[in-house]
Amino acid sequence: MIPILLPLVLPISLFYGPSLGGPEKVSFETQDHVTIKADFYLERSYAPTVLCLPMYRHTRKTYAALVTPLRRAGFNILVMDLRGHGESAPELAERVQNRDPRVFNSMHLDVEAAIRFLGKRGLDTTRLGLVGASVGCSVALASAVRYPGSFRACVVMTPGANYLGINSLRDARRWHGIPLLILSSEEEAPRVKVVADAFAGPRTAFRIVPGSNRHGTRMFGKVKGIENDIAAFLKKTLGADTVILLPQFDESDPQTKKPGFIRKTLRLTRNLEHTSYTLMTFAKGGQWSLSAMVKGDFHGKVRIQIGGVRYEMALDTKDKPKGKTGPHKGIANVKLKTSGSDSRLRGKAPVVSAASFRGFHWVTLDCPLDPFLKVGSKGISAHFLPKKGKAVDLPSKGRYLPQLRKIPFHGNTEGKSSSRPASSGSKRH
Repeated sequence: MIPILLPLVLPISLFYGPSLGGPEKVSFETQDHVTIKADFYLERSYAPTVLCLPMYRHTRKTYAALVTPLRRAGFNILVMDLRGHGESAPELAERVQNRDPRVFNSMHLDVEAAIRFLGKRGLDTTRLGLVGASVGCSVALASAVRYPGSFRACVVMTPGANYLGINSLRDARRWHGIPLLILSSEEEAPRVKVVADAFAGPRTAFRIVPGSNRHGTRMFGKVKGIENDIAAFLKKTLGADTVILLPQFDESDPQTKKPGFIRKTLRLTRNLEHTSYTLMTFAKGGQWSLSAMVKGDFHGKVRIQIGGVRYEMALDTKDKPKGKTGPHKGIANVKLKTSGSDSRLRGKAPVVSAASFRGFHWVTLDCPLDPFLKVGSKGISAHFLPKKGKAVDLPSKGRYLPQLRKIPFHGNTEGKSSSRPASSGSKRH
């Protein structure tokens, strides 16, 4: 990862048409009963949505300069006041002013509530982007780690290692490797480089912008073209064909046999009305599993598409094939309809099973990893086709492009503690 000196001005002409009207003023409640206020710009119901998180003691108004480039790029936008800031939970303002770390370490719940809000609006919550500034960077990185099924790209302007008690270096240990653009001014580059090194990877870019007094959203209007650069980065990484990172576990990894293993898989979920639709996927050794899951009321079929091959199975939440610890403990011999073909899959039909557990119902394809991943490199998708009503697609438009992310396994070293990285803070947040 090599630092790059900006400006790098990209033509805005590659983006979509003109912006529409002003924002809708919205509010939503977090799991810990905090009310969050935000500005919501809806461009297209099927388009990706970008969440913008302000700096310490700043409000959503500081993102005004970025809104138009993002809208021209075709994004829906949700610009939030984090708790204790602006119009969100003014009862927490004093604790924010006193820098109570418990408030800041709860801000990822503001983002989780935003995901639920977008789902209730019928938007695709599996292709979201994040933009954070200063402590908003810390909240963005923490949220991307906690909700990996939702976020596909992230931009952070002047991140810190430990802003206001949020340990971003700890979050770096659990980073899923999604595209990440890290921006810093020249004067703050040495401190920001600590974070950039912790999050280093093939999809991480660290760029240094010229000048001083460019902390966080203060870059807007001072660094030529920075708003368009951010929009262009998100446009490239949140396009119709969106990269997903497929976790690959070692065949001997004991966590794959534990009841809570499902939480370590990649789950891409849309919540519509009172029903959730999920594509759950992971690899174990040389096997690739893809599960189409429903929680709620559903009667119909599901179709999983891998490259140009489509696999269709019945799914009815009235049926309850019992699962024990995961998608491989249910009933086998589920009827499978295949359409399309690929010579690389000749003689390699997937194994199909179905199960239900704690209100979830699913069908699973277990496939040989190497040939199916080569075919799936052209894109995968899941489609829920009810007998009545509209289909639900994951993603809402385009395809997911799977790339392997190997999960480290160190044999008997599991559970041993690792040394805690040194924290470097800053008085600016």
